[in-house]
Amino acid sequence: MSDLYILQAVTGREHYYIRHAKRLLEIHGLEAHMILPRRRLWIRRQGKRIHMEKPVFPGYVFFSCDQPEVQLQQVLRRTPGFIRFLRRQDGILHPLAESDRKLVSHLISGGDVAGLSKVTFDKNNRIKALSGPLQGYEGHIIKVDRRKQRAKVRFVLHDKTFLIDFQYEHMELAENPNHQDQRPGS
Repeated sequence: MSDLYILQAVTGREHYYIRHAKRLLEIHGLEAHMILPRRRLWIRRQGKRIHMEKPVFPGYVFFSCDQPEVQLQQVLRRTPGFIRFLRRQDGILHPLAESDRKLVSHLISGGDVAGLSKVTFDKNNRIKALSGPLQGYEGHIIKVDRRKQRAKVRFVLHDKTFLIDFQYEHMELAENPNHQDQRPGS
């Protein structure tokens, strides 16, 4: 499996960067898979709900390759919209750490667009993700907006903290009809 690296591009122009980078990589006969994890959101504009897709990590593009050769780095650097490669303290371009790689893999496991999470709330009003990108990250949720059906999640990626809103769908769990009240002495 190829290693995963990260670069910074102009925020809001990540799609254009990826499109140009793919074209330039093809011209130079180089291979790298460009990844832009996105999330699905519903936005209200003038009283109407509009479906939108926004980057999970605005301004950051991931790329996967066996070895980021000098020529590959030069092509990516010369692509319009490039800002910088994210490197570790030693200045060398290293693949993402395993924890960061797992986070990105989890977010794109259903494709490049993270869909809606199906959630429920327990008797103490705590959120519990049944499926989707929030599953397994309940401890990182710092705020829930029930009206907008969004959960704000704190992620740490490449030693940077991101606060990301994810849309969720509230599921009502059916009560078990066979469940009997099991109080002592009854």
